[in-house]
Amino acid sequence: MDIENKIDPNFIFKNRPEEYHVSLSPLKDYFTQAGFFLGKMLGVNQEQANKYISRAIKENKGRNPIVKFNKKNEYGDMEVETDTLTNYIKETVNNGEVMVPSFTTYIHPTKKKSLHAEFLQVNIKKRKEDKENAFKYKQLGDDAKALYYNTMQKIRKIFNNSLSGAYASKSTILCNPSAHYTLTSMTRCVASIGNMTSESMVAGNKYFKDPEVTINYIIAISSHIGKLGGTRVIDKYKIHIPTPEEVFDAIMYSSRNYWRDEDKEQIIMTLLRSLDDVELCSVLYSNDFWHFMKYNDAIARDIVTGMSAKLYTGSNDPLTDIKKAPEGVANLVHHICMDEIKGKKINYDELVGNPLLMLLGSTAKGIVDTMIKYGLFFKIFYTTEIMPTSIAYIKDMLRDTIVLSDTDSTCGSYDKWVEWYFGGPNFTAGGTGVAAAVMTINTQVMDHHLKIFARNMNIDKSLVELLKMKNEFYWSVFVATNVSKHYFADTEIQEGNVFKESELELKGVHLIASSIRPDLAKFSHDMMTEITGRIKTEGKISLREYLVRVADKERELIKAVKSGDVTVYKTETIKDEKTYKNDGNSSPYRYYTFWQDVFADKYGTPGGTPIQIIKVPLRLPNKSAIRAFLETIEDTHIKNKLTQHLENKTDMKVLRVPALISEEKGIPEEFVDYIDVNKIVEENLKAVYYVLEAIGFYRKEDLLVSELGY
Repeated sequence: MDIENKIDPNFIFKNRPEEYHVSLSPLKDYFTQAGFFLGKMLGVNQEQANKYISRAIKENKGRNPIVKFNKKNEYGDMEVETDTLTNYIKETVNNGEVMVPSFTTYIHPTKKKSLHAEFLQVNIKKRKEDKENAFKYKQLGDDAKALYYNTMQKIRKIFNNSLSGAYASKSTILCNPSAHYTLTSMTRCVASIGNMTSESMVAGNKYFKDPEVTINYIIAISSHIGKLGGTRVIDKYKIHIPTPEEVFDAIMYSSRNYWRDEDKEQIIMTLLRSLDDVELCSVLYSNDFWHFMKYNDAIARDIVTGMSAKLYTGSNDPLTDIKKAPEGVANLVHHICMDEIKGKKINYDELVGNPLLMLLGSTAKGIVDTMIKYGLFFKIFYTTEIMPTSIAYIKDMLRDTIVLSDTDSTCGSYDKWVEWYFGGPNFTAGGTGVAAAVMTINTQVMDHHLKIFARNMNIDKSLVELLKMKNEFYWSVFVATNVSKHYFADTEIQEGNVFKESELELKGVHLIASSIRPDLAKFSHDMMTEITGRIKTEGKISLREYLVRVADKERELIKAVKSGDVTVYKTETIKDEKTYKNDGNSSPYRYYTFWQDVFADKYGTPGGTPIQIIKVPLRLPNKSAIRAFLETIEDTHIKNKLTQHLENKTDMKVLRVPALISEEKGIPEEFVDYIDVNKIVEENLKAVYYVLEAIGFYRKEDLLVSELGY
């Protein structure tokens, strides 16, 4: 009741910084949870179970691993020491040091500040200002200033990231490998926590990778639930109390991809049947909004409606309601009201007296009122001490909602929530609002887990807010390809700024296609934009239509090659010989000398290096093909020179022709009949083929789409 009467909307999904504590005692948690499990399985009271566990621990002492580590002595010199793992952790905590996931420890910043950390803090602040200015001028239509500030924020990002690279490089005075491991391990942990929280909250998907992990999670979550708070939440909101069978079904949903064991499943079922109502609810609903929705449709719908409703009135002080809203709420408001603020740079102070401010403030107030209304539910089931399980092993997890993840980022899909709410796909502002509402709940829970993580590294309480993941992009359509880190998406909102027109987000060198002719790159980019647009407006696309369009483009390219068009070839630069590490016989410079020796007399010389060349793919895959090719050459001089150069070659897959000469005289006539036309087409349309695969069409590797009858 004390929590219920003092709900602060700023601390519904997370605790106050001073309420997060270092909790690194595996023995204490083991004792508590083992006693809980034993009491449930044997039907004995907690006192009897604890006595048995105490005796078992004394009789069967666990192995305390010995760790070896480098430590600076009083003179600053490095010494190798050993100790038990528990002593290492205990000494670190007692000394007030920071311990990162790689188990490297650092002096606490309250004792000695890092010069590098201060540099980063300044640079991060400046980058934030640059990004805000870039958005402001973009919305104002000042492309020049928007480009300038966007370039500046990218430069500052490179500066920040370069520090980590310098730590790993022995060629710099900043070389400090353990610092590089520290940064990498922390960012990977943050991303993994984000991924696992999203899977659990948004899709009800936990990583129960084996029976032991599954049983341990049930014990941990059910032994930590506050019975009084849990009972009050169930009674207040009339929450469905799941049966052991319903909880078992949810557990099996998260484990069936990884293991089957009838004996362990029986243990799990027996354990679930021993749990009381609050404990069963804790196992099913803690950190899991999806399963809560599944068994409490009306309540979940009321929560999502309250946090996604566009309200035009209701606020007595709209400026205060929007400016002082809890973290993430203003961003959510911008998603909900995207139609009204599209293409505008929002400055709340400048909107005083404008109906738009009343819309934004009232919508923010409605969200906060809903958060307070269900604050006790959020507090009991989502602000838990237990983080999602198996975070360290997430690379092997099968995902339901995470569509993209990198070292320091995570991207989740909320389409199933939109379909649940509306009965199908919805690309209106209403659908965006529903997706954003669930996203906001999820990211706030994520933030809570990150704070637990930060404090367990012994980060100072005043600094736990620094470690967070923010909602950056809203993509109404996201399309992944079969190539790592290659995707395209339809960006409508970035950091709360609603674009006037959605923009194509491209990631991956092959999709960006900067190395091919601009009109061909535009062909693929236009296709991606059209696909995302049609999905939003029509709900489906015609695969055959795109196949015919690609086949027509293939035929166009084939015709261009056969007519002598050299603009379809990829280009590269041959630099001066001295700029290469290897000598002229083994560096790319040899292609220049090859041309000069064989072709210069007949086709001309390009002059000195550096020169630009075009790469002409050839159908000369082996010695037999080369011999047959040489027999077709009528020019004796070139035939002899080529024979000499190709004597020890097993293939000749590319001919490099100086660009200036190719523009004037075309491809050497000796090679015209051996040009690999299909290869040229494939190189120019690689992005298009990835797009076709993404929408469900896989061509045979050695055949073009046009050769398949389209």
